[in-house]
Amino acid sequence: MKYIKWTFLVFLLTAGFQMLAVEIDILELRQPNLIKNPGFGNLQRPKWLPEHWQFENCSQKAGFEYNFKNGEAYLFTSGRLFGYFLQSGIPVEEGKRYYIGAQVKLTTTTLMWIRTTDYHDGLDSQNHPRSNTNFFACLLRPEQGKELFDELQYFIDPALLLKFGDKEWTVCESEFVVPKGKGVKTYTYRIGSLGGEEGWLRVKEPVFRLAERNLTVTVRGKKCRELVLFHSNGVVMERHKLDPEAASQKVELILPSTISSYYMEIVDDNNQKYRRSL
Repeated sequence: MKYIKWTFLVFLLTAGFQMLAVEIDILELRQPNLIKNPGFGNLQRPKWLPEHWQFENCSQKAGFEYNFKNGEAYLFTSGRLFGYFLQSGIPVEEGKRYYIGAQVKLTTTTLMWIRTTDYHDGLDSQNHPRSNTNFFACLLRPEQGKELFDELQYFIDPALLLKFGDKEWTVCESEFVVPKGKGVKTYTYRIGSLGGEEGWLRVKEPVFRLAERNLTVTVRGKKCRELVLFHSNGVVMERHKLDPEAASQKVELILPSTISSYYMEIVDDNNQKYRRSL
């Protein structure tokens, strides 16, 4: 498991013009990546594919080329072909939420596709209610990327829009829940070409892991009496009492999703609030 730590100070200017400060350390326990060899190293003969990876040429035609370097997988397609870098047998637990993702650059239609052969829930791979057993986690068409960005930037802050193409790395991500009581034990992770025009795809940092985030929050500063965890929609998820006399205290938080947004508020004895996104 990977630990990620960040520290910040929250200042509050009170009505009496007194500057109060709360120092907060957040230590995140990141769940382990279940994908083996995510850096695409250790190429194996005779096909010169990375260890634990396969290439699935669904079109069964010539026109694909691939190579691997500096932690990246590169795939070229001559166009109108379907083929994926693939890793199967990824272990899962029933009822658990999982996060899948990768960083991509592309000039052809790209798909991240997640599937189990242990059970099919009968739902659609793309539209809601979407399947949790066979679904398109991320479908990117380069022409839509530019056209949509050019159109939507006049209505939505461009910083909030997903830009993808051949210039910048884009995070391709999704989450799903493994069905209970259906004997589902493994999934297959695919990312590759979905029949687009001639072009290429670059992939790095493929991820398949539990979506849950475990945080240890250390609050330094007296007169703090409560820590409240919110979903981004404003719903209160947890409340934790703090000791106003303590100079330092810890709170354990569990965030059920990697993709969903959360924030916390620390409330002091004067009912002043210090807010921080998580």
